[in-house]
Amino acid sequence: MVSGPFLLMDKSTFQGLGFKCLESLTRYYQHRVSPILLREITSDLADEKKRDKNEAEWKRIIKELAAKTQSSQSSVLPDALTMATNELLAGTVIPMDGYTVPREFGVAVDTPETGRGIFFDEHPMMAILRNWAEGNFSAEDLQKAKAIRDEDAVDLVTLYHEVEKEQKADKEAAVPKFLSLEEMVSYADEVRFFYATPRREVFRVARHFFRDHTGHIGTVMRRWRQKGQPALRYFAPYAMYVHRVEVIHYYSLLCGFVSRSKDGKAHLDIQYLYYLPFCHIFSSEDEDLKLLVPFFLRPDQVFVSKADLQQDLKKLATYLEGLSEEEMTTFRDEYGLYPPDLENSFTTKMWKKFMRRRRPQEGKLSRPSPEREAEIMKEFRSVREAIEKKQAENFKRKQEGIGDGTNPPING
Repeated sequence: MVSGPFLLMDKSTFQGLGFKCLESLTRYYQHRVSPILLREITSDLADEKKRDKNEAEWKRIIKELAAKTQSSQSSVLPDALTMATNELLAGTVIPMDGYTVPREFGVAVDTPETGRGIFFDEHPMMAILRNWAEGNFSAEDLQKAKAIRDEDAVDLVTLYHEVEKEQKADKEAAVPKFLSLEEMVSYADEVRFFYATPRREVFRVARHFFRDHTGHIGTVMRRWRQKGQPALRYFAPYAMYVHRVEVIHYYSLLCGFVSRSKDGKAHLDIQYLYYLPFCHIFSSEDEDLKLLVPFFLRPDQVFVSKADLQQDLKKLATYLEGLSEEEMTTFRDEYGLYPPDLENSFTTKMWKKFMRRRRPQEGKLSRPSPEREAEIMKEFRSVREAIEKKQAENFKRKQEGIGDGTNPPING
């Protein structure tokens, strides 16, 4: 099924899109929601100063943000650090091609009509956002949001001083002066990755992720030896990617290329880079991210500013609104799910870059026959019954203390 390129947005872009733009986004993109975007949105709910100042306005804003999340064609990505540590410990394959996306909360089903498959249930945080979009603000949700907000309260000034102490204590960690960000990134790559021996590289990254958990570090090193002692980029490519993001971020802090201000929330913004491997297009209006993102994008990936994306989505919405009922029918028959072929349209260019070529009369060719529609509905009912049965079994097992009924991240 044609559903559009994968789009990753940070909060600066997401908040700037009105519902008119979101309609176009939902129509023509698949929104890959990063956990950090959910954390930033939900942390607004715990802003006691805003709530106490004007509770009605505060609820209106939260409701609008939650509704935006619900209106987009979205799926939530697993936590980056969980994926990286699973890759190091167990060799869990993390796709980094932008097409295959890791998923979690999957339920295995097997029906006569469709065979074996995985159903992905609603993400727990999306369920909370759905409540907020409907105007339901429970005390439990408030407590969860407050915990999320406190968890993200990292003082980057303190972090900067800690890294500075490491620099003075370890000659290898000493960072010279750089004339440009490009020079600094090149230095970080050479010293931290390309010039390191495979063992030192893997051990350093294992120690970085597991800190004082010597048992986990030992597990990683044993698995590395069993695999023939490969370089980190082959042994755990996603863990290497995440570590590279953090190393370059720390060096950027040390050298003053990005803001060290706690109010700047660089400790939050940098986390969006963890999820770049799982999208085709990334959009942000954050100045620090604009500086850093070129060093992490694959050659086939695209960055677009909030302003450019917003302008294009409005253009698409205006075009479709201007069609008469007869013209809309003709358009749907010809284009199906594809965007109109507008001159200089960013979205049109992205579909041509990432999606298969549109066929003439795409809409008509894509529609199932009445007989096939009946078969699809029968299959859907069968799958739904299997899912409900599996969920009931998992709940019973959880109540009896036999596992928790959950599934690890799955590539889907």
